[in-house]
Amino acid sequence: MNSKWICKIPALMAAGLFGLGGCDGSIEDDATGIMNIGLTDGPVDNAEAIHIQFTGLELKPAGGPPERFDLNSDSCDEFDTAGNCTIDLLLLQGTKYRTLFSGDLPAGDYQWVRLLVNAEQNVMDSYITINNEGTTMDCPLWIPSGGQTGLKIVSGMTVTTNGVSNYMLDFDARTSVTAPPGLPSVLEECVQNYILKPAIRIVDETEVGSIAGTIDPDVLKTTNNQSADVLIDGCRDEDIVDGIVDHLDIYVFENFDAPNNPVMVDDYDGQDDPITSAIAEWNADSSTYEYEVGYLLAGDYKLGLTCTADVDVMPNDDGLVAENFNCDLPDASTCEKTDLPFGFVAERDVNVTIGPLTNGDFPAP
Repeated sequence: MNSKWICKIPALMAAGLFGLGGCDGSIEDDATGIMNIGLTDGPVDNAEAIHIQFTGLELKPAGGPPERFDLNSDSCDEFDTAGNCTIDLLLLQGTKYRTLFSGDLPAGDYQWVRLLVNAEQNVMDSYITINNEGTTMDCPLWIPSGGQTGLKIVSGMTVTTNGVSNYMLDFDARTSVTAPPGLPSVLEECVQNYILKPAIRIVDETEVGSIAGTIDPDVLKTTNNQSADVLIDGCRDEDIVDGIVDHLDIYVFENFDAPNNPVMVDDYDGQDDPITSAIAEWNADSSTYEYEVGYLLAGDYKLGLTCTADVDVMPNDDGLVAENFNCDLPDASTCEKTDLPFGFVAERDVNVTIGPLTNGDFPAP
């Protein structure tokens, strides 16, 4: 997603980690200000939890050496005697967040922030909980070289004199977790490490807004389905008794009207990917589905509504998409390969403004 530095130098986020230089500024000797750094995340349909064990945070001031800080223990799901802070990323969807760091710092420009993590190979320090046809299992998460380099996000930040600077790290779990090479989407047990290659964007909270909306169940019927040729039977009910549709997601694409950057609503395949997504949950009181997407820079976006997010599976580390299987667990030998379609049942355009919630209802008002 295109983001902006506080010093007004435009920055372009690459898929994965950022690769940008810092602002030309200096740290003031005596003046100080407060910096708050929060963490939020997007959803993953085939995961119950993603536990990351953080050990600290580093900030690099312009013209000076990096300095290490402990994380806010109040934000941790688990905080151990070694000072490790474990957070389940999937609890931080929509506008929910945790404050990783809050403190007084010398005023001036900072070039990068690094999250220090424990994610060793074959160790259950950081791990993902996968749901396989109703059976859950914990699988190790491994960040290659993560123990030595951490998660470095290179993007300019500024602490203003006697001011408060608020930044949010948006961790896109859906595109950050990759299955091991050759791993099918359903397993009887974890035999390999899942790989974490974090896609993180950082935004100044004074420049962002959010989208929230409801989805009328009638939109999901085949008669209203814009992709009826792909989803012949309409949206599949996970439970035919209650009729509630699972795997109902909203994909968010940016700059849909940019003349030099036409946007194609697409799945996660490495090309023209959405910048983030959200899971829609059923609200029995209002008889609608509801969702929320937070921390989007002000601008134009296109929303794609899909009820087949479960077949938009995580890619393998070799760049291939994990194959889809129907399995009669626990006997995984009965797996049969399927070719389930992916498609959108509706699309709409929205304009996000700073501050207030933007309406993202389906159908659009």
